Amino acid sequence: MTEPAADVSSRRVFEADLHLTTADYREGLLRMPLLWAFHGLAAIVLLAALTLTYLSSESGADGYLLATGWLPLIGLSIVLGWIPDLFAWHMARTSPFRNGATVRIDDERITCTGQETSVSYGWPLVRRAVETRSRFHLVAGRSLSTAVCVLPKHLFPLEDHEAIRELIRDEVGSLRPR
Repeated sequence: MTEPAADVSSRRVFEADLHLTTADYREGLLRMPLLWAFHGLAAIVLLAALTLTYLSSESGADGYLLATGWLPLIGLSIVLGWIPDLFAWHMARTSPFRNGATVRIDDERITCTGQETSVSYGWPLVRRAVETRSRFHLVAGRSLSTAVCVLPKHLFPLEDHEAIRELIRDEVGSLRPR
């Protein structure tokens, strides 16, 4: 159930019921630098496998040697590429907000209140905001302590999207489209 935007003493307030899917968690996790590193490692390992294949074929190495070096590297590349998906799957199953929550955004803070817990942080902690076709991502913290608040746009009425963009730009300084 979505509540329309309210104007409380000139404050912009947006509230909505939040039900995140595994895809929401995955997209949010991929905004975190640490998990992007797994995709980078997967690409490097894949490049190493291709280089090994080329060098082995140029040196005339037999197929057994080629398979023992190439296949484990391809397997490692696949595993490294799947790590963000495994994290997203795990988070979707263990998140305190897995059964839904209420998200509230206003001029001072972002608050998610679920059945088990409540998380709230002020706008000064948000260092970056990204808008995709279907979601807003608010990135707070740095490196290992990075947190991403994923706000699917379908939670809010279409007429509120521009007001939410304006609020994010006012509080964060910019909203990068993706």
